[in-house]
Amino acid sequence: LHGNYDGQVLRTATDDLMFTVAGGALTVGMPIVIRSPFDVPDGTRDLENMKKKKLLDAASLFNIESDGTVHPARAPHLCLGLNLYPTLCFVDCCSPNKAIFKSFLELNSQKKGDSKLMESIKNQVDVEIKLELWSHPGMGITSTTLVHGRGLQKLPIFPGFKGLPVGLGPVKFAFSAKVSAENHIVIIGGNCDGAVFCTLGGSCDGAVFC
Repeated sequence: LHGNYDGQVLRTATDDLMFTVAGGALTVGMPIVIRSPFDVPDGTRDLENMKKKKLLDAASLFNIESDGTVHPARAPHLCLGLNLYPTLCFVDCCSPNKAIFKSFLELNSQKKGDSKLMESIKNQVDVEIKLELWSHPGMGITSTTLVHGRGLQKLPIFPGFKGLPVGLGPVKFAFSAKVSAENHIVIIGGNCDGAVFCTLGGSCDGAVFC
């Protein structure tokens, strides 16, 4: 990417997209995304969208220091960096990077109304199934921060909603989960107990899981 900086906002040079902290959450491990301007029509009294615009604008302010580090203007104790392991996202079904659960049969057996598959598994399945990956030996799905036991973080853009970026990590840190009656992947145990896998913002295009 080519970009520019006006002293507050980092933008891409070609399409004027802004760098923003996902969900407006200025905490360790939250991903950086690029977004289009969020405009509220003049004269409107849409207080909810006005509040979201204010939060998004605040999460788009960055300072560049003399040593080259970049930190959010509202959170100088943080700076831009790279996760040791990649985050979980959608890829093409033919991609060599696709994630395949080691215990996918056990997870599928918990799906609503899948009695035939349940019968095909001889051993009793534990309620909790570790999200270890067959496609990435020794690895599993965990928090991208690799801070063991870290709980969900508030996302100011979505009041009442909490999330935590997930991705690849050592299997010893992998979440345990089950599939609910609604076919949600639900985290079991720890500080994220009861959380479900979803895409940030609800879109499937270029989604980041949280």
